[in-house]
Amino acid sequence: MAVKTVHHIKYKNIAIALAILLLIILAISSACSDKEPKKEPSSSVAQKDSSSVAEQNKLTKNFKYVSIKNAEAMKKGVLTLIDANNKYSGGVPADLDGVYNYLFNKNEDQIMSTSSTDVKGSQAVLEALNAMMSDFYSKTKLSNVIVNTIYYSAGADAEKTNDAAVTLDSKEHETGYAFDLNTYSADTGAYPEFTGEGKYKWIVDNCYKYGIVQRYTKAKAGVTGVKEKLNHFRYVGKPNAEIMAKKNLCLEEYLDFVKKYTFEKPFIFESDEMITYAVYYVAADKSKTTNLPIPLKENDTEYTYAYSGNNTDGYVMWVVTEDNSKLLKADSSAMAGADSSEVSSTADSSKTDDTKADDSKATVTTATTAKAVESKAETVKPAESKAEVESKADDAKKVTTKKAAVTKEADKNKSTADKKKTTKKAESAADKAKDKSSKADSKTA
Repeated sequence: MAVKTVHHIKYKNIAIALAILLLIILAISSACSDKEPKKEPSSSVAQKDSSSVAEQNKLTKNFKYVSIKNAEAMKKGVLTLIDANNKYSGGVPADLDGVYNYLFNKNEDQIMSTSSTDVKGSQAVLEALNAMMSDFYSKTKLSNVIVNTIYYSAGADAEKTNDAAVTLDSKEHETGYAFDLNTYSADTGAYPEFTGEGKYKWIVDNCYKYGIVQRYTKAKAGVTGVKEKLNHFRYVGKPNAEIMAKKNLCLEEYLDFVKKYTFEKPFIFESDEMITYAVYYVAADKSKTTNLPIPLKENDTEYTYAYSGNNTDGYVMWVVTEDNSKLLKADSSAMAGADSSEVSSTADSSKTDDTKADDSKATVTTATTAKAVESKAETVKPAESKAEVESKADDAKKVTTKKAAVTKEADKNKSTADKKKTTKKAESAADKAKDKSSKADSKTA
């Protein structure tokens, strides 16, 4: 009996000790937990992450596919890469327009000049250039910037040089999305290339807001393979230009950057205009066509979107995740020429054609005055003095006289050409009759 009692007490003491030890451990653990502050994610990061996830979920929740032909679509668009390894083969831009009507702002003030009224470019480029130069003129009152070249075909690319920089620069003009700027110096009468110095720096600093980038800078020469060419600009559309500017990326770098993002996990970007975009990459299928995922709203209508081929291996897509169809109006020209049976409705990129510049206008200055005189009167105009009225009447008379002279000269040249043509025909007919007569005499003999 004594032995059993001892063993019973021994086991009982061990159980009590273990229970006490467990309580001590729990107490220490609880104390440490209370002292350690709880780590909560910062509100800004948490909000950003949740917002991005929400945007991604919203895009992939409801969508459809649009089938496009790789042979046509991948070789053209505002993000088409033209370099030593990738030539342009997208054909003539479908929305080419003359530069003349874009040399004026809404008040009919001339805001820039052109080397020739025959210069043409993609409508998207011309609209963006007009908007940018209108704002530049409003801030500086300078109108001596000259748009020198926008589009010319591969056949017209006749620059005789071994300079790789100039060669690649000229090749970009085949897309219709590149343009070169010069300036006019009243002091020297020269037309130096645009450098972006002084007041002109505003154009370099703000061009991204209009979907435009300075294509070849010294800092990116190692990436582009092109030496510094500060007067050469490229239209890449919104929001691509802004992302490139904010992240300090050239076109080559941007195309690589976008490849990290997919339709399921797009790059979410909020522009300066407080518009949220989703940007993503779609690899071209090895077959003849590629299916592009297009997000739909809850009512099954499309979000405003646009895409561009990269001229190498796929497509970049950007979607406005808020209702604002005007934002991608210009960018949607990247889809111009696509088969309507293959591409569903997108932002409208059409524009009513204005009256084109008359070929008989000798100079931009003359054309400007003529345009101002012929434009419709505004509903409300400030009162004008008698001297101003007389001055405008004189200007109108001069323009009319000059236009009449140009027309008369053109008619005279045409009349002379017609006479020469008639004379040539008469001489040709006489020669033929003479030949026939000679042959007849020969037979008779």
